[in-house]
Amino acid sequence: MIGLKGKQPLFVKEYVIDSNAKQAAIRAGYSAKTAEVQGYQLLQKTSVQEAIAKEREKQFKRLEVKADKTLLKLMRGQEFDIRRLYHDDGTIKKPHELDDDTAAAIVGVKYKDGVFEEYKIIDVKGCSELIGRHLKLFTDKIEVSGTLNLAERIKAARDRANGK
Repeated sequence: MIGLKGKQPLFVKEYVIDSNAKQAAIRAGYSAKTAEVQGYQLLQKTSVQEAIAKEREKQFKRLEVKADKTLLKLMRGQEFDIRRLYHDDGTIKKPHELDDDTAAAIVGVKYKDGVFEEYKIIDVKGCSELIGRHLKLFTDKIEVSGTLNLAERIKAARDRANGK
């Protein structure tokens, strides 16, 4: 990695794993006592930020991370229907019996003494919220467009105040 020296290239590779600067610094060989400060300081360096961005880009290509794939996963979560977890007689389906969309909405399986017990399902509300934010369905701020000529507005306000 061009422009990096010493332990910095290893820090970058470690940081991309979990985005935890302190742990990345420790794994890169920095002192555990100063790792939090070291990690923070490394993240302030433009060369380190650029190297992290390049490593993330490589990671995304390797993992085939794409917006469409991410949105599909969110859509599967948003469209999750709990009824698809059960047979017609009301018994719960085993993991191998689930259709692809339902299986994609499962984030965990609980076993007790080696016997299947329950599913942990995706956060349907969270999926809907992320999709809504992506589509800009919710606004946290109001956008105002147009021009504002402050000098003219002040003059008009003064004229009104003076009865003109």
